[in-house]
Amino acid sequence: MSIKTFIFKNKEYIKFLIYFIILILFTPPLLNLSIRSGEHGVLMGYIARTIYHINPAGVQVLITFFTGFYIGSLLLMFVDRKKRMQAILLSISIIILVIYISRGIIFSNIHWSRNIEWSVFGIFVGFVLGGGLGILRGESEFKWAARNISVVLAGLIIFVFFSYHLSPYIENNINNIISDVIVVSVFIYFFKEFAMYTFKGPKLFMFGPANSGKSLFMAGCYLKASAPVNPSDDLLELINELHTTGIDWPKHTTDVKDYHFTYEYGRLFIKNILFKMIDYPGPYLEKINEYMDKEEDKYDKNEKIFAKLAKDAKKSDKLIFIIDGEKYPDFDRMGIIDYIKILKKMPKRRMMDSCVVITKCDLFVDEYKDKEKNEDPENDYNNFKKFISNKFIHDIRIQQLLRVVGDVSIYPVFYYTKQVDENKRKPIRDYAGNVFTFGFGELIDDMLK
Repeated sequence: MSIKTFIFKNKEYIKFLIYFIILILFTPPLLNLSIRSGEHGVLMGYIARTIYHINPAGVQVLITFFTGFYIGSLLLMFVDRKKRMQAILLSISIIILVIYISRGIIFSNIHWSRNIEWSVFGIFVGFVLGGGLGILRGESEFKWAARNISVVLAGLIIFVFFSYHLSPYIENNINNIISDVIVVSVFIYFFKEFAMYTFKGPKLFMFGPANSGKSLFMAGCYLKASAPVNPSDDLLELINELHTTGIDWPKHTTDVKDYHFTYEYGRLFIKNILFKMIDYPGPYLEKINEYMDKEEDKYDKNEKIFAKLAKDAKKSDKLIFIIDGEKYPDFDRMGIIDYIKILKKMPKRRMMDSCVVITKCDLFVDEYKDKEKNEDPENDYNNFKKFISNKFIHDIRIQQLLRVVGDVSIYPVFYYTKQVDENKRKPIRDYAGNVFTFGFGELIDDMLK
């Protein structure tokens, strides 16, 4: 296994280890900055004196309350499996804080036992504001707990930083400022990452001629994604058609469709990824090319749909080019020349990624098994991928496309099918009517690298 492959397969564990080390190293400097701000910060001192005049025990009340708030929010993050690793990491700060308190380094004048009711109240507030009452309704995700704790702590850190460095009595040198900026920036970054719950995946745009399997490609991604939720109405209709008794394949797309859904990605740092793609009738492919560089003020009503597709394509982060395996070896019917024309009109300054997807590759499974002595593609995706690539790469048009898009992989995908007659195949289904797919999981993982 190469180092690159090892890092990709274990990237979340490596990420956890890096976070763990950084928190161990950076929490003490952050606490030291808090101590310095409390001792010399003019703004901090002014607020503390104001609170003291209102209530002599006010500072102690606030500190014990916010500590409870932190713990209450953290408890919900432990319950939420998508934020459990973040909760473990944030607990490191609590452990270090307890060590500092036990040694009298920070909050040495706080009477914790006398203010236990405020700590309990803080835990209650953190629990309620974090959505803890949802436990009574069987909820297991608490988005606001992570957001609340991140916003509050980020705000306190920024306040502590400016309270200290804006004090006229402090002789700041450039080294101290840079050091504190690094510490604060690291924690602000962490809190931003920990607060996020739904992550937008890359903006995808799919190119494909008529009958190339664009709709089924999106359906395959949905079926293979981990715990997909919130599908769009268009996608729900597509999935319903695919599983309707008596219908072999969904009908061809006759209008623009908005396909999107959210799904889980990751093992330790579980994310909700938004997967979104536009589908359109195959004949529109040539029109997209024509509108890539046309001025918007020249559109009439009939042209708006093509202009919208061209605009979406130009704003995408990743372009997916569908090659219809069923048309092999008639490469001139695969829309490749249209792909190249579109690519040439893409904004030069925009960073885009691309991949080539070959659909209906079940047509080549028997040939692959003969070549590999009955080896099933399921047993070695990469070997089947190499086989398909070698089969298509010889065509000059495919070579031209790959030269334009750069060094990209060719991904074979298909639905398991059976021959009905000479010109027709239909999907293989289980007793419940579910179809079987190949290659979509590997494609999704690579698209999120």
